[in-house]
Amino acid sequence: MIIGVMAGIYPAFYMSSFNPNMVLKGKMRSGKENGKLRRALVVVQFSISIILIVGTIIMYKQLNYMQKKDLGFDSDRIFVIAVLLTRRVAGNWLHNYPYRINIQVLDFLYGLLIAVIIALATISYRTIRSARMNPTRSLRYE
Repeated sequence: MIIGVMAGIYPAFYMSSFNPNMVLKGKMRSGKENGKLRRALVVVQFSISIILIVGTIIMYKQLNYMQKKDLGFDSDRIFVIAVLLTRRVAGNWLHNYPYRINIQVLDFLYGLLIAVIIALATISYRTIRSARMNPTRSLRYE
């Protein structure tokens, strides 16, 4: 949830910082002040995507190897026993666990609501600021 909010805040603030008059007239300045941050974010995003792609390939190869490797015995019956035993042990462990947290759908909806409120507040603030601005002031500097 935090990563989703952080991923949405930067584009929202960046896009809302544009002057609508200048954008519509095609006279946008290329921002040097945000260039370093933008380049750093691109590098981080590219690095994370490479790590995820390499990790996916490695996991695919390992799963493929595990599925095709001959174990030397019939594993159907062993799997049933292992599942039943694991379910009982994990159930007892979770039942006696002192810090129990129940996550419900509302918890995710609260995060979504917060992200939408932040986006709407940012857009509303910039829209009201642009609407209240004197158009002659922005046309004076053409």
